Amino acid sequence: MMAESARGGATGAAPAAGAAGAAAEAAAALLPDRIAFLGLGLIGGSIALALRGAGYRGTIAAWTPQGRGPTEALDRGIIDAAVPDAEATLAGAGLVILAGPPLAIVESARWLGGSLGEALAPGA
Repeated sequence: MMAESARGGATGAAPAAGAAGAAAEAAAALLPDRIAFLGLGLIGGSIALALRGAGYRGTIAAWTPQGRGPTEALDRGIIDAAVPDAEATLAGAGLVILAGPPLAIVESARWLGGSLGEALAPGA
């Protein structure tokens, strides 16, 4: 298994300002410490960027079969880890965002119901 590529303190988006920004930051503070993305293209990348824009300070890890989206998001400081396999991406995650193509999401849901689900944080 390949080592996880990581960058601490991702800053890909500036936090929102004003009353809406304060509400977004309060909501982001309620999220788990680690969020895993299975799929990080246009939709997953937009969600990750919005999390950072809302002030989310936890770890965002992402995996895709080819790894292009996570590598680019890591280089841009949007995510903290571009992980080489789905299981390592899920390790300790309190929230999993399925953001791949529809049929891939169905398959991901099957994985999560099986052995990959054991990698999640307790209660996730």
